[in-house]
Amino acid sequence: MTVVDEHLATRRAAGLFDFSFMGLYEFERAVPAQTRELDALEPGQIAYTLILKEDGAVRIDATVWRLDQTRYWLFAGKRAAYGGRDRSGEYAILALQGPSSGWILARLIGPDAVARLRYWHFLEKDGLIVARIGYSGELGYELLVPAAEAAALRSRLLQAGQAEGLRECTWPAADSLRIEAGYVLFDFKSGATGLFDGNRLNDHAAANPRRTMGEMWLEGERGVLRLDGDARLWWKAHQKPEAEHRYDRGPDDAFGGGCCAALQSHVVNHFLSKSPLENTGKAYLANLRIEEAVYRSSAEGRRIAIS
Repeated sequence: MTVVDEHLATRRAAGLFDFSFMGLYEFERAVPAQTRELDALEPGQIAYTLILKEDGAVRIDATVWRLDQTRYWLFAGKRAAYGGRDRSGEYAILALQGPSSGWILARLIGPDAVARLRYWHFLEKDGLIVARIGYSGELGYELLVPAAEAAALRSRLLQAGQAEGLRECTWPAADSLRIEAGYVLFDFKSGATGLFDGNRLNDHAAANPRRTMGEMWLEGERGVLRLDGDARLWWKAHQKPEAEHRYDRGPDDAFGGGCCAALQSHVVNHFLSKSPLENTGKAYLANLRIEEAVYRSSAEGRRIAIS
């Protein structure tokens, strides 16, 4: 099968991916140098997080799983010394993704278990750890068993999904699915990793939906900047309460707070009085290069380097 075949099989039915390369680290009571408030997680819950360097810069993204009142698992896409007890390689990690994945999984753990498993949560049944997560933009799960049982689990899944057309898939297909779903992964020369969720939320909650084109979250090493549907800005430093950042949001009766008129006025003032522009066309071309690279990555099923 080609990458395109794998991609379409996942979109139309289900794909099976092997993520056993991921790093797994177990912690007692706390996971240091990461951005989530772990006390807010309940046992059986998963959260997306950022692992930080000593200077506060982002090292890599990861997921943290709360096992019980005191223990946590940390999964990262690259194995490294993140602290805790290194359990990398102890478990096989198979990702079952696609619209038929729930039906297939139900043949292994039963429909009731599948129905009660919430998004960003996990459960254990009959020696199988099942998490409802995934980057494909479809319904999806990640399944964990001891590494020695990987082949048996793969065989059971393929047999259970034969009628639906379940196909084994490779990492390039996972990349193209993630990009098509609006999840763009950036690897920087510094070693930092960024995840961009480009899904546009058209039906965002707002008193006046014309105030914004959706909601925005920017999460970094110092905290989270959030734009809500009413065009209010909120800042939350890690481990601290969220506070509103007040600014001139423009008139309520104009699209986007009058952003179009404000831009036109800014440019006209530049031509008439030579006032400086806030940005230049040359600087904006970098955005177009990044956009082109995103589409190329999706079309070719590979990562694109930008210097």
